Amino acid sequence: MQAEFKWGSNSNTSATSSPVHVAESRGLASVLYAGAICESYDEPDEVEEMCAQIRDQLGGANPDLVLLFASAPKYPEFENVLPELHRQLGFRVAVGCSGSGVIGAKRELESGPGLSVLAASCDTSYMHPFAFSDKQASGKDATPESLAESIGADPADYEDGLMLVFIDPLTVSTEYALSMLDSVYPSVMKFGALVSGGHEYGENRMFFGEELRHHGAVGLLIKHNFDADMIVSGREEP
Repeated sequence: MQAEFKWGSNSNTSATSSPVHVAESRGLASVLYAGAICESYDEPDEVEEMCAQIRDQLGGANPDLVLLFASAPKYPEFENVLPELHRQLGFRVAVGCSGSGVIGAKRELESGPGLSVLAASCDTSYMHPFAFSDKQASGKDATPESLAESIGADPADYEDGLMLVFIDPLTVSTEYALSMLDSVYPSVMKFGALVSGGHEYGENRMFFGEELRHHGAVGLLIKHNFDADMIVSGREEP
């Protein structure tokens, strides 16, 4: 994979931009990545500035894919994050989740209503967004077959592909869900995170398209036509 990095313009607001990343992927046209972070998603001007930075990094275009992460899911304005981003960015595919804090653009926000967005201008036809409920993943009647049906993607189409998945540990038995995902998609490399920010059942949040979900998991299946490197936090073990 060849990559070219260009720095986005700096901003005097609390919305901070990331480097632009242009990647040449096997079998794909160039993919353009951009990212930004803002301290307060409850401040409309800051969200608007962040979205403007993302479009600027993408050459004025709206992104096709958005990965978004927001902290403080109990904030009243949290419910408006997804529809507002869709209104301003018009993305095709979006997945993400709440967290105790967010990180992006060389910054970490450990408290308050922070929002971090990674966006891409790319062909989304090789991606399959999915979501499943707590009952579909770890209920008494859950099976690999029922989980595969809820995901709706033929394993043969994603052989040796990638799966990005965000699982809510307050509503799903994480180990059981992952074991079933391994059973359905054995050759797919899985990576992602546990959803956080809440403390009781139903308090965590997941972003899926234009939908805000309160339980289960969301994710993205990606066909194997590019290389990927896994990065693990320095405080964790692979």
